Parts: sequence; C-alpha cells; structure tokens
Amino acid sequence: MKNKLFISCEEAAHRIDKAQYGEASFFEKLSYKIHNVYCKLCHGYAVKNKKLTQLFKSANLYSLTAQQKAKMKEQLADTASNS
Repeated sequence: MKNKLFISCEEAAHRIDKAQYGEASFFEKLSYKIHNVYCKLCHGYAVKNKKLTQLFKSANLYSLTAQQKAKMKEQLADTASNS
C-alpha cells in the first residue's frame, strides 16, 4: 500500500489551495501540514498564498452583473458604430 501521508510538492500546493477555499478534508489538511514541516518551499507558498487571499478579501472587490455587462457591450457597440 502506498504511503499517503508523505505527498509531493505539487500535491501539497493543490491541497493548500483547497484548504484555503474550505474544500479540503481533514486528512488533506493534515497531510499538507506534515509536508510543510519538512518542505520550506511549500511552507513559503502557503504563507504567501494566505497573505494574497487576505489582501483580496480586504480590498472589497466586486464584479459586474450580467445585466451591467450587457449594457456596457451595447454602449461600446453604439460608440463603435457612430465613429
């Protein structure tokens, strides 16, 4: 049976991302935390990723609704046809 406690850096990065979005299981969180103990590269990735997420949350970003996008496309098309 393959030892699933020790994972590759690629798998650790994937699990770090999943944990950040609340999609990781308890075992996935445990395995990437164990990996981070002996892999300083992945530990650094986790720290930087956490900071980036905090910056995005504090920036109060929002996106346009589908209705707003459609209106903007119409205005651009009108402007382009009038030129």
